[in-house]
Amino acid sequence: MNRFSPLMVILFVFGIGSAVILAQPASPSIFVIQNVTVIDGTGKPALPGMRVTVRDGRIESVESMQTKAKISDGAKVIEGKGKFLIPGLWDMHVHLVDIDEVALPVLPIYGVTSVRDMGGDVQKLMAWRSRIESGELLGPRIKICGPMLEGKWEQKPGARTDHISVSTPDEARSIVNKLADEGVDCIKMRTFASPETYFALAATAKERGIPLVGHAPWGVDPIQASNAGQKSFEHAYYPWPWAEIAPEKKKEIEDTFRKNGSMIVPTFITWEAFRFPFETVSAVINDYDAKSDPRLKLVSPALRKNWLSGLEDMKPQNIGSPGWKKALDQVYEQVADMHDQGVGIMAGTDTGATMTYPGAALHQELKLFVTRCRFTPMDAILSATIMPAKFFKMEDRLGTIQAGKFADMVLLNADPLKDISNIDRIEGVMLRGKWLDRAALDKSLANVEKRINEARQNAK
Repeated sequence: MNRFSPLMVILFVFGIGSAVILAQPASPSIFVIQNVTVIDGTGKPALPGMRVTVRDGRIESVESMQTKAKISDGAKVIEGKGKFLIPGLWDMHVHLVDIDEVALPVLPIYGVTSVRDMGGDVQKLMAWRSRIESGELLGPRIKICGPMLEGKWEQKPGARTDHISVSTPDEARSIVNKLADEGVDCIKMRTFASPETYFALAATAKERGIPLVGHAPWGVDPIQASNAGQKSFEHAYYPWPWAEIAPEKKKEIEDTFRKNGSMIVPTFITWEAFRFPFETVSAVINDYDAKSDPRLKLVSPALRKNWLSGLEDMKPQNIGSPGWKKALDQVYEQVADMHDQGVGIMAGTDTGATMTYPGAALHQELKLFVTRCRFTPMDAILSATIMPAKFFKMEDRLGTIQAGKFADMVLLNADPLKDISNIDRIEGVMLRGKWLDRAALDKSLANVEKRINEARQNAK
C-alpha cells in the first residue's frame, strides 16, 4: 500500500477507513489465478508455478501449472506471474463500534478478511455482519464477543456504553448465559470483581462452549487461568514481570498454555504509540488539516473522537518515558520467549484505540513480530491466518489455501517470506470468492476519503 509518503511525525504505518455500499454488476463465479506462487498457510514452503481455481466462493483446486487443465467457460483469469498468494488475514483484536461503519471497508482493502471484535454492541455488530454477508457492505467476516465484562465500570459522560458491570459469581453466570443465548462467538472479560467472579465467568463460558478471552486476570495465577479455560490473553503483559519469574515457573506456564491452547494476542502496535511524547501524540490527533500526513484525512470522526477520549486517559508523564520504553522492550522479549517454546501467538491490533489504524496496523504488528520477537515471516503469516481459524475451530473452512476452503485470499506483488514488509504490497483481494483488483481497491479508498470528508464537514 505504498501510495503515501512516510508519516512525518510518528514512524509507523497508518491505515484508512470508510464505508462502501457494494453496487457492482454481476461478477463471475469462477476465477483462475495462474502462474502464482502460493504460500498456503500450512507452514509448508511456498509453491511456485501454481494455478488456483475458485468456484462459487470456494477454492476448487490448487495445482501445478504443469497439470493440464481446461479453464471453464466464463471464468475470469487473473495473471499471477511474479506474485504471491496468501490466505486472507485475521485481526484478532478490533473494536468495530469505536471506528464505526465507515471504517469497515478499509479492513479488506488491507487484506484483513476476518476479525474478532473484542467489545461492542451485539445488535449493531450483528446487523453489520448481516449486511456484509449479504453483499450490501464491503467488510470482513466478523466474530463477536459482545460487551466487555467489568468488575466495576464507571461510565464517563458521553463515552462508550458497551461495558457491563459484573460484580458477583451469580451475575457472571447470568450475563454469560444471556450473551450465549444472543449468539456471541466469545466472551470478553476486561476486569473482574473477585477471583470467584472470574472463575464463574470461565466455568459458565466453558459450559456453553464459548471461549473466554480478554485481559490478564491480575491476582489469578496464570496456570489456574489457563486451566480454567481462558483461551486468549490480550495485550501481552501477562504474567508480569516476566524477567523476574523463575525459569522453572516460566516453563510450567509455557507448558500449560501450550497444552491448553491458551493464546497470547500482544497488540504491540497500540503500545508503540506510547513511545512518543504526549505532545507529539496530541499534535497528530488534533491535526485536522492533515498537515503531518495526508492519511489523517481518512480518519473518521468517530475514530478521532475515540482517540481524543483515549488521549484524556493517558498520563503525560508516562508517555515516551524511559521506563515505559524499557517495559515495552521487555514485553517483546517475553513474547519471543513464549513463541520460542511453542505458545500460540495471534496477531491483533486493538484497532479503535488511540493511534491505532484499521488494516495498516495489522501489517505493522506482523513486522514487529519478525523484527522484535524472533518470528520468521512464515510464523508471522501463520499468526494471522491458520492460527485464528483454529482458535474458532474453522480450520476446515478458513486459514489456508486448500481445496474446499472459503476463498479469502490476498495477492501480493512481492514475496513476504523474503521481507514481511511486502505484506503491504497488495495487488488484489479475494473476499468470499469476489475479486477486488488494485483498481477496485483504489476506487474504494477514494470513496472512503470522500465519505469521511463529507462526515467531517457535516459535523462542523
